[in-house]
Amino acid sequence: MKSEPRGFLAKAEERDGVLHWHPLVDHCIDVACCVAAILDASILCHRLARLGGIAQLDSTQVARLCVLALLHDVGKVSAAFQKAIRIPSRKTGGHVMPVMALLGARRAPQLGPFLQAIEIQTIGAWFGGDEKALRGMLGATFCHHGKPYGQRLRVDSELWRATDEHDWTDGVRELMAAARRAFPAAFEAGGSPLPGGPPFQHAWNGVLLLADWLGSDDTRFFPYTRDDDVAAGRDRIEFARAAAQKAVAAVGLDVRARRPALDGVSFERLVPGARPWPTQEVLGALELPASGGITVLEAPTGSGKTEAALLYALRLLEAGHVDGLYFALPTRAAASQLHRRVQAMVRTVFGAESVNAPPVALAVPGYLRVDEVEGERLARFDVQWPDEPSSLRGWAVEHPLRYFGAGLAVGTIDQALLSALRVKHSQMRAAGLLRHLLVVDEVHASDAYMTRILDEVIAHQRAAGGHVLLLSATLTTSLRRRLIAADSSERERAHYEPVPVDVAAATPYPLVVHRPWDGEACEIPAVAPPRGKRVEIELAAIADAPESLASRALDAARAGARVLVLRNTVRDCLETQRAVEKAIGSGGDDPHLLLSVIHDDSNPVPAPHHARFARVDRLLLDAAIERDFGKAARSTAAGRIAVATQTVEQSLDLDADLLLTDLCPIDVLLQRIGRLHRHERSRPAGFETARVVVTTPAERDLSQRVGRGGEAYGDHGLGSVYPDLRSLETTWRLLDERNVVELPRDNRALVERALHDQALATVADPLQDAWTRHARAVLGTRLAFQRVAADLVNDWSEPFGAKRGAYALPDNRKAQTRLGEDDILVRFTEPPRGPFGTSIESLTLRSFDFPMVSDDGSINKEATEGSTPSLPTAEILDVEPLRFRVTVGAAARTFLYDRLGIRPDETP
Repeated sequence: MKSEPRGFLAKAEERDGVLHWHPLVDHCIDVACCVAAILDASILCHRLARLGGIAQLDSTQVARLCVLALLHDVGKVSAAFQKAIRIPSRKTGGHVMPVMALLGARRAPQLGPFLQAIEIQTIGAWFGGDEKALRGMLGATFCHHGKPYGQRLRVDSELWRATDEHDWTDGVRELMAAARRAFPAAFEAGGSPLPGGPPFQHAWNGVLLLADWLGSDDTRFFPYTRDDDVAAGRDRIEFARAAAQKAVAAVGLDVRARRPALDGVSFERLVPGARPWPTQEVLGALELPASGGITVLEAPTGSGKTEAALLYALRLLEAGHVDGLYFALPTRAAASQLHRRVQAMVRTVFGAESVNAPPVALAVPGYLRVDEVEGERLARFDVQWPDEPSSLRGWAVEHPLRYFGAGLAVGTIDQALLSALRVKHSQMRAAGLLRHLLVVDEVHASDAYMTRILDEVIAHQRAAGGHVLLLSATLTTSLRRRLIAADSSERERAHYEPVPVDVAAATPYPLVVHRPWDGEACEIPAVAPPRGKRVEIELAAIADAPESLASRALDAARAGARVLVLRNTVRDCLETQRAVEKAIGSGGDDPHLLLSVIHDDSNPVPAPHHARFARVDRLLLDAAIERDFGKAARSTAAGRIAVATQTVEQSLDLDADLLLTDLCPIDVLLQRIGRLHRHERSRPAGFETARVVVTTPAERDLSQRVGRGGEAYGDHGLGSVYPDLRSLETTWRLLDERNVVELPRDNRALVERALHDQALATVADPLQDAWTRHARAVLGTRLAFQRVAADLVNDWSEPFGAKRGAYALPDNRKAQTRLGEDDILVRFTEPPRGPFGTSIESLTLRSFDFPMVSDDGSINKEATEGSTPSLPTAEILDVEPLRFRVTVGAAARTFLYDRLGIRPDETP
């Protein structure tokens, strides 16, 4: 039987009617030893030093940081906390705010004894007498729950009243005594002062949070102290040191043993039997700056940018400049697909059975995948893995806050952006991300809001000497100059002093631009891929006529072509899908001509490909379209039609014989064309040359879609999905001028002559008031988005806990990675069967499908960062074969889910 708890406790829980407990001093030792192990094993020690303005942290400085870490839970010594923790199921209350209130007090009688107990004179001397640095670092240490407290707090005297059982000053002195035993070097005289500037404070808070999560894992690394250890008076220090070293190695934070296994990693080891393309050769030979830097790789879709990025990451890992990789993609589907590719290449480099291969994590909320293994969520924080190695390697994917603790991770851009926003635990995300080469794919896809946040993410890497790689097939010169700028003034010059459009259009392509943080940018032209692509372009005014689209697609499919029909909106996608099905039915054609998911191992279920499906069904749709349009598509799949939205333009490796697509900006169009004749294979007669049909509205004058205030509106996504009509107009004009393009030769000129500011300015004719109003509205919206983002980023130039850095946002604003995306998650207690025979546990609904009501109505708008808000009420009305209806919220909005996806039920 567990003994009665004694002394000051950190944690306690009831198991089988028995209270199990962990001493406060032992938990604090665990966390401090995790800090020591992380700083010893990882690049974070170097990153912290750079942020502190010094070359490296010496052993004395590291020991002093460990002492601070040991004090992180000092607020738990209060009598109120100690009384509450001994009562099962009782909330203990906070232990961060009370100590922060005390720290900010001037006349509280408890302040003197507190400062004396933590030996404030000694700790203050570590910062060379810099009181601001001392206060900032203590705040960053005590606020270890992911949120700073910048406002003045009231001291609750009752929390700090000594009792017969607990004199809180004894608890503080006990922690300091443990600190002297564990880290004696910290208390030796002299030594270099600890850095304490604002960037160092923020990053230190992130490192401490990471260590606290690791040191609090009592199931794998740091079990509660045993009764016999307590009875024998055994010190926790030696056990904690060994456990911390094991923990950082097991989860992927210690990569030192993996570096020798790389041994001159090369493209040939990464992709055996393949010859590298020129851009891959450049990344394989690029100088690796020890001071960190940013690299931009511009190359056409399908030219091996992923392999080039992974090769660069492994070279940096081998050289000791990074501890891993975070590959950021625009969509969850893209991340899931790329994770498998990266995992396969890592196995090739390290060997399938190598124990030194780093864990490859899928950093997407809702998934539990590391390497090739899937975990199962049992409870809020409990995950079941098939074996112990997977349990240790999967630690980082068990919670989104830990994603950047993985060895190698593939996820969405949102996770990286959250590291720079004023959200809880952003410092932990940011510190973890500083370990990695940050690779951002499809960087051009970010809007003004996201780009401003990305600026801040890159600024953190720059300040810490980290490494960034940006990938794009269609990057404008102005955006590239902005992203590699050394500071905000250089970004402004890139905007106000643009490169002339003719010069920009003549810039080499493909191109690698490399800039060490302590040097100037260097442009490295790369030879174009050996296989160019001649693309015939046809403009067809049939965007308003899905029947005509269906007829064009069906004629090509009958001739044996794989046809990809890509619409800008889900509404148009569904109308086209229905039109194709109707044409197939009336013409007596084989129904297998349509993209289908195989149901019950035999029955094909035709479906479009778009985002509004349950996650489990999206995976089936991805597999179906790759089966018929992928690189290894079966020969029997010739003669296929897939109707889709933007979900296929970036996420999947597809190869179509014919592309029918709505009008869109030229950079997006080039992405879509990248899905046309992507691989070497034989083509059906009449489709030997790549051909794209760009569907346009019947009305040629896009200025008719401009409202009185200059805002754009209209169908087919022209004015909504793509709100800048000028980029659509310039694209339309370019396509009017030429019916053939040679890619990648024409890529640069097409992008610049459609999207350069000078090109866009030619649309705003002073004689056409609508275009002038629209240009002003677009600029105003862009500036507004940038201002909103600037208000929401976590500015590391301000002290930790300063008013500007606190997270109380005005006007009930929420810091989010993408404006306007407040989707709502509906969970089912009894999952119904979906259209493809799967069990549907949850569905994601768009918030604008609901009437907005207050807390007593249907929608709960409270969301945690990086996740989807949940709706409290959802009732399944009826379940039919391959479909069901569900009513959601008190407002009883009804939705239909079937093979066409989730949408509002329009049944009368």
